[in-house]
Amino acid sequence: LRSTYTVELGRALARKMDNLCARSLFAAAGTIAEGAMRAGQSILDSNMLTQADVMASSIMGAAQKLDEYDIPTEDRMCILNPAGYYLLLRAAGGVGGTDSYAALLSQDYSMGNGDFAEGRVLMVGGIPVVVSNNAGFGVDFSNNVEGGQNNLDLNVDMTNGAGIVAHKSATGILKLKDLQLEHEYMIQNQGNLFVSKLACGVAPLRTDGAIKLTIA
Repeated sequence: LRSTYTVELGRALARKMDNLCARSLFAAAGTIAEGAMRAGQSILDSNMLTQADVMASSIMGAAQKLDEYDIPTEDRMCILNPAGYYLLLRAAGGVGGTDSYAALLSQDYSMGNGDFAEGRVLMVGGIPVVVSNNAGFGVDFSNNVEGGQNNLDLNVDMTNGAGIVAHKSATGILKLKDLQLEHEYMIQNQGNLFVSKLACGVAPLRTDGAIKLTIA
């Protein structure tokens, strides 16, 4: 029975780290140019979350922007929430819109790039696509408080966010303490107390390696 609680504690920390990293990437994409560091980038289209072909085209446009900034092609990623991901799957399956992206899953054009029946689209424009329910798209974090102190780097408004396309160098994680789990039997409560903890910092690094997809 205790293993169930420890698994849930680990998942809670994983969800939190997903959110912090997504906010850091979003912040990097919204950073202005400073010194030798180029500004982050964005792609805006109000139909991105309603038209499947627009979503696919936006990711392709983000890949082009990364190429123009000489961002390495390896270690790129596209993060979408479930709504955006399955909208993209519709385009890949040739569903909806006259300008569909059925070639994404067509064996004539894209060998082994996913399966419509299994709900998988692996890559768009050479960028792996992942789905996350923890990124925080649609949420305003601009006044968020972390750990009792304002973490200004991660205070971003993601209300109009639809996705993120980025290179892994766009954000950094510095760990003070890796994941630890502690438990103790508390006789006064006749039960076990479980604590799962992780001490780390997350912040934007290479700002020109992140592109936010927005609807406004």
